[in-house]
Amino acid sequence: MRPLAKKTASLIKEKKLMNVEHRTSYIEHRIMHSIYFKSTERSDSIIIHYSLFNSHFMVVS
Repeated sequence: MRPLAKKTASLIKEKKLMNVEHRTSYIEHRIMHSIYFKSTERSDSIIIHYSLFNSHFMVVS
């Protein structure tokens, strides 16, 4: 393979990897926000806040 072709193939591979990393980050972000749960309960003028935050890590191969 010629040096220019090899360099081009390397750049394309890097670009695809960056794209996968970006999509993975976006998906993780969406999952974390969809799992976030907050409810407010009123009992004798006391407001109690419950928060549940669970993060998931996805592996892309």
